[in-house]
Amino acid sequence: MPSRLTTGCGLVDISSTIKAIVSFSIAGAWSGSWRVLGNLYPILRAASRTRVRASAEMRAPDISLSTRETLDCETPAIRATSVMVGLPPPASFGDPLPPLPFPILLPYPALRRRIQFVHVLITLALTANNISARFFRVKHKLAHSRWRNTGKPGGKNTMNRISRRAFMLAATAAGAIAVAGTVAFAELPKLAQKETYKVGFAQTESNNPWRIAQTNSMKAEAEKLGHQLVYTDAAGSAAKQVADVNSMIAQGVDLIFLAPREEKPLIPAVMAAKKAGIPVILLDRSVDPSLAKAGEDYVTFIGSDFIEEGKRIAEWLIKNANGKSKIIELEGTTGSSPANDRKKGFDETIKAAGGFEIVASQSGDFARDKGRQVAEALLQAHPDADIVYAHNDEMAIGAIAAIEAAGKVPGKDVLVLSIDGGKEAVQAVIDGKIAAVVECNPRFGPKAFETMLRYVKGEKIDPLVINEDKFYDSTNAAAELANAY
Repeated sequence: MPSRLTTGCGLVDISSTIKAIVSFSIAGAWSGSWRVLGNLYPILRAASRTRVRASAEMRAPDISLSTRETLDCETPAIRATSVMVGLPPPASFGDPLPPLPFPILLPYPALRRRIQFVHVLITLALTANNISARFFRVKHKLAHSRWRNTGKPGGKNTMNRISRRAFMLAATAAGAIAVAGTVAFAELPKLAQKETYKVGFAQTESNNPWRIAQTNSMKAEAEKLGHQLVYTDAAGSAAKQVADVNSMIAQGVDLIFLAPREEKPLIPAVMAAKKAGIPVILLDRSVDPSLAKAGEDYVTFIGSDFIEEGKRIAEWLIKNANGKSKIIELEGTTGSSPANDRKKGFDETIKAAGGFEIVASQSGDFARDKGRQVAEALLQAHPDADIVYAHNDEMAIGAIAAIEAAGKVPGKDVLVLSIDGGKEAVQAVIDGKIAAVVECNPRFGPKAFETMLRYVKGEKIDPLVINEDKFYDSTNAAAELANAY
């Protein structure tokens, strides 16, 4: 992941030359861990009426930038497309300074989002040279003259020369650290207070009752509050969802509600929105926390505790298995936070309890028909399996069809466990085909817009805002059916 900045200068003569070379090295791969920004070699010399040209180039997975900046030593100013720094008459010409004795650490996403950081460093470095030249110019010239004429060190003046170098190094290092701190801990975009907002909602898909219920809730709440809702449906494509978010940015929405299809592919969308000054609130699925963090890159994640959902269904099974122990697990979309966490919560709890075996685990992509197909194949491969744990209702209902096609009775020969709690699944609990369901509440509208308004008012928003979930089994399914979505 190369990142480099080089500067060169036009030479007026040997006594009025400035060289400024800043070299950056970034080590590591795209994993979100801390990167090392080091090897800062400031070689700074004063010059008179000298124009310095600098070019900066950065390559990253979602950013390709090449800019050329101009530094004019006559005029002190900083502009969007150029950096102008005023310098005094020449003070010296000598050997380059040593590198910084320590690395500067920056989180890579912050550096990637703030490429302008390198331009600010040039300004800091040249300004430090300006200040130091004013303090040390006279004594430095005396020391340099004695060295050139006699070939001997300049005695006390040599110490002043060294002091200037130390001053330069400390000033540049302090400036770099200050800028690094600003970049690393950049604030979230603000949202001005007004009566109504233009809000984006980037939905993952609309191919199941849970998603339809979530979308209806968001639309109803936006209409109730008088906000304009820009709605998109990614149709199960992470690439399209990134494009949807970019479209919302181009349309100038005030805030984006994003239900990311997968944890990693939607990182560029989150970062693009932040760069555009648009806050993002994640709904029902999160993104990789090593690449983007709540409170820094997006406002918060509103959703269920997916690990807890898996744990709750596992705890019910431990108490109600009645000798059944061979488990087929139908996982959700590979790479999605619900699939990852529901598996983690269930698997760890089952393993800790002992006496159970997960004989097969495969993705059904949260889809009914694919869940049915996967369940059929796994039941044929493992005819002794007597428990099916599905990460959502759609796959659970597909598994019921597969169990019946295999000549077995769901709920009797094979226990079926699910997560989501839609009306069809709760009815299946009443019918005895599903043993237990943990609800994953899809009614996000009220909580989502309430959180947005709290953010507008400047209230502290927790990194995780939990939607409360119910639990359905034979003891309460009939009574709760009317409340299910």
